[in-house]
Amino acid sequence: MNRTALCLAALLAACAVDSDRFGRDFVSPRLQAHTDQRLGPERAPGVASLPDNVELADGINAQEATAIALWNNPTFLEALAELGVTRAALMQAGLLANPQFVLLLPVGVRGAQTTLTGPLESLWLRSRRMQVAELECERVGESLVQGGLNLVRDVQLAWASLIDAQQRAALTRRTVELRQSLNEFYQVRLRAGSASQLECSDARIQLLTAEQRSLQATQDIQLAEGRLRAVMGAGAITSNVQFVPLCSEPTEFVIQAALLVEQALINRPDLRAAELLVEQEATRAGLAKLEALRIAGLLRSNNDTAAIGGAGINFAPGIQFDIPIFDWGQGQSAAVTARLDRAARRCWTIREQISLQVHEACLQAAYARQNLRQWRNHLEPAIRHSMDVAQRAFERGNMNKLTVLQQGLALVDAQDQTRQAATALRNATTQLEWSVARNLATETAK
Repeated sequence: MNRTALCLAALLAACAVDSDRFGRDFVSPRLQAHTDQRLGPERAPGVASLPDNVELADGINAQEATAIALWNNPTFLEALAELGVTRAALMQAGLLANPQFVLLLPVGVRGAQTTLTGPLESLWLRSRRMQVAELECERVGESLVQGGLNLVRDVQLAWASLIDAQQRAALTRRTVELRQSLNEFYQVRLRAGSASQLECSDARIQLLTAEQRSLQATQDIQLAEGRLRAVMGAGAITSNVQFVPLCSEPTEFVIQAALLVEQALINRPDLRAAELLVEQEATRAGLAKLEALRIAGLLRSNNDTAAIGGAGINFAPGIQFDIPIFDWGQGQSAAVTARLDRAARRCWTIREQISLQVHEACLQAAYARQNLRQWRNHLEPAIRHSMDVAQRAFERGNMNKLTVLQQGLALVDAQDQTRQAATALRNATTQLEWSVARNLATETAK
């Protein structure tokens, strides 16, 4: 191999770019650090697959639902395809511009002329262009991690909605049973002449209303399952798979807003993506000033028949460059400066949004926890105690059945309020974990 071939091979090797490092293996460990879940292998569109640790036969719990969603959610998989675009841009940024060859055919006494032109600025601009492309790859990767966190949040909210629908259906069935007993009670009293037709009619209406709410609650379970299947990727699981709540109790954690805001500003991938955009635009600003000056190297040959003994070829090296008289990149520099300012302002906006999101989630979680404790620890036990007293009095013959049934309805209503408070706390916890971008430690709330 001659010296020219060796030089060409070395140049081509220097232009090679390792763009594969910004694939799924770049996003997956970052996502796992936030959610303990990894991405699945790349597959053709429409081809579903399940993580190795998921077994559909024993039902699906919340963690398995999250893993399935990260492997099969079509919107998220579509976003992951952006990795290929950015890798291609990085690959292109690492390539040197092709030289240009010009051939002038001999006409008359003029001999053939050739010109080889190579853009020299691509040699020293290559590293900066690659830096911009690498920053774009990192920015897209962090944005995809944020997209994964958004998906995890959506799965958790859908799971909480399913738990809420199941609990609401159970309470409505209990209400139907009590309303049925009340209706029978008034029917007996009507036949005995101690109740009016209006009271019986009202009891019947209340029973029909309870039955309709119970039917709607059962339908809400099916709707909640459908939404959960959709966010998981409907093609990944069959319709007969059961969802098994792993733990329906809300997570206990210490709410310290200032500390959580500080952690969120460190952990949030969307803020990191905004910071990378600022760095990227700053690099582009420096690149724009250098791109205004275009320099090319020339090698011209001239077949001059009057040269050496009537025949010969003359070679003449040279350079070619633009004279920046009218255009020295003012417009491009101004555009890059404006984009840099916009990116910096966007970064600051995201910081403020994160702080607001964390504070709002902390307040919602604190209020929901206080409301849940009030219903679970005070109101519901008090109503249950009152019902027990009424039941014992009824068994001794000191109280009629109507009071016992009314106390039972009051208890069901209190349990429904407890359910709503638990759902609110569960959703607030999910929102807070999303805003901080980490799983909150299970601790006793203070």
